[in-house]
Amino acid sequence: MHDRKRHAGDHPDADGGPFEGQIPEHGGVCYGQHRHRRTDQVAGCELGGSGIRVICLNATALPETERIWESFEKYGKMAGVSPEDIAAGVAQQNLLSSGITLRHVAETAAFLVSDTGMGFNSHIVDVDGGRFTVI
Repeated sequence: MHDRKRHAGDHPDADGGPFEGQIPEHGGVCYGQHRHRRTDQVAGCELGGSGIRVICLNATALPETERIWESFEKYGKMAGVSPEDIAAGVAQQNLLSSGITLRHVAETAAFLVSDTGMGFNSHIVDVDGGRFTVI
């Protein structure tokens, strides 16, 4: 049995945020993340001996992507709020209280595959401003 740990922000209204109880179908995010963390560790162990590093990026919802924006529109309509309000709420739920962009994700990936990032293997790197911090 999986021990499900609560993550801050694993559900848009998990911490009593501005959309508390209004946005359905967002549970189970962190349970899936724990399964991916185990897969990442196993792959890192199996491939590390061949000099292959395994690093997964776990980015937050990026409003500049079409799929996420469509999701914000859908759930915003259900909750009676604008997609812009949802994007602002997501940004405020991370520890840095700022929005993460595709550029942040790309720059993180570039660092991790560089010689400077050589110390990373068998990791999932959360590019979310601290949104999914285990508490």
